[in-house]
Amino acid sequence: MNKGDQVDFILKAGSYLKALHIHGNDGESDMHIMPYGQAYYRGYIDWIEVVRALKNIDYKGLFNLEIGGEAACPYKIKMAKLDYLDVIIPMILSEDVNR
Repeated sequence: MNKGDQVDFILKAGSYLKALHIHGNDGESDMHIMPYGQAYYRGYIDWIEVVRALKNIDYKGLFNLEIGGEAACPYKIKMAKLDYLDVIIPMILSEDVNR
C-alpha cells in the first residue's frame, strides 16, 4: 500500500487479509526498501504500529519480504543484508524497537 493509512487498512481488512508483501517505500512509489531503510527516515511507515495492527487482527498469514534490486548486489553484501534482516525482523515483530 503506497498511500493511505496502513494501520487503518489492516484493521478494516481484518480476517480478509491473507498475505502481505512487506517493504518500505516513500508513499509515492513502489520502492521495495528493507524495513527501516531510507523510507523509514522520511517518516512514512510506522513499522511498530503496523505490527500492532497485525497482532490486533490476529494475523497468521504470509509475511513475505519483497525487497528488490538485490540481483546485482555482490554476494557478501547480500549475506550481510540477510544477517541484518535476521536481527531486525524478530525485533519488529516483537515490538522490541526503541523509538
